[in-house]
Formats: sequence, C-alpha cells, structure tokens
Amino acid sequence: MIKFDECGKFEFEKNFVHMRRTMRFNELILMRKGTMYLAREDEKLTVCEGDVVFLKAGMLHYGYAPSPGAVEFYWVHYLTDDEAEVDFPLISHFDNPTEIIQLFRQLFHYAPLSSIDADCATTLLLHGVKNEIMGKKFPHLSLATDVCNWIEEHFSENITVGSIAAHFGYSSDYISSRVREKTGLSAKNYITHCRMRSARQILLCSDLSIEEIANQCGFTDSKAFLRCLKSTRA
Repeated sequence: MIKFDECGKFEFEKNFVHMRRTMRFNELILMRKGTMYLAREDEKLTVCEGDVVFLKAGMLHYGYAPSPGAVEFYWVHYLTDDEAEVDFPLISHFDNPTEIIQLFRQLFHYAPLSSIDADCATTLLLHGVKNEIMGKKFPHLSLATDVCNWIEEHFSENITVGSIAAHFGYSSDYISSRVREKTGLSAKNYITHCRMRSARQILLCSDLSIEEIANQCGFTDSKAFLRCLKSTRA
C-alpha cells in the first residue's frame, strides 16, 4: 500500500546544491530542466533533463557540486510496505517523459483534495513510471496505456471490463492484469477511479443533482454512485 507524504515543483536559478539528508520517505524526482549533481551514499550522479531518480528511504543523499545554471524538477515523497513499490533503478532517462509529466501534474492537482486522492494519484504515478521503464524493454506493455486511455475517454458510457476486453480482442483477465501492472488498480477499479475523479470535479464546480452527476459519470444509478462516494471517503 502506498501512502503519500508530500510533493512539489522545485526551481532554482543557479548554483543549487541539494541538502544532505537521510529521509524515512522514498523520493522520486523527475528532472525538468538543467543539471543537478546528486549522490546517493557513495554513488554520484549527473542528473539531466528527462532523468528520473529514485532515492530509497533510509539512504543518505546529497548534492556534491553546485548546478551550473537554472534547475527545475518535480518530486514526491511516499511510504510503502510493498517492496515492489521501491523496485526502481537509481536513475532512468526518458527522451520524451510526457506521460510522467502528466501524472505528476495530476498528483499536484489531487494531493490537496484528500489523502485518498493523494494516495491513488501517487500509486498511478509510480506505476506509470515503472511502466515507462518496462516499456523500454517490453514494448507490448503499451497495450496497458492504450486501454487506460480508452477507459479515460469512455468511462462516462456503460462500459465493463468485458466490453473493454472485447474491444481490444483479449480476455477480461488479461486486460485487468495489464491495467493493474500500469496503475496498481484492476480494470474495474480503474473505471470507478476515473468516474469518481470526474464526479468530484463536477461536485465542486456545479449545481447538478446527484442523479445528474451519476448519469454524466457513467454510473447506472445514483445509489451506485453514492455507495462509491461513501466507500472512497471511509
């Protein structure tokens, strides 16, 4: 289980040196601009734009030289009791980290709303990063991205795991496994996640009735929507 702690966007003009510390949280960093000189224990890194760095809890990390120019990076701290959620390489490079950027921005949006939203968005980010890393080795994992994108486009319709499987030409179990690899959620739960994410946004900025929101977000009836709303806030 993943527990979000905090996240943010860091910017510094020049001569930035990362503080020396050992944290009880895991940290994931996406370098957006510039170069940062960072060490984990005795291993020194040159972190450049497009690099993702993973700093495991309990390990010393620090800057070993000032940055030559402006730096910008996204970061998130989290806790987990699942070793699979800290199974990242120390550093990975992505020429086009668009999806990771979007997942970070999604986290920035949902983190202030509730701890449940923050935990879920962190889970999606971590699995998205892992999927991008694995996708370099196993291109067939792009199926998971296609399925998740399709769910995000069609969650307001009366879709099921079975109908998604039929659309892509795979079994329901296979589709659900691929979605879980990418997001940490089963396909059924990911559909619900997308629906609830949209419903919360509508609740915050409209005067629509519960029944209207439920219909607009793909729920079969308002009772089903209310059950999901109560369970996610429990």
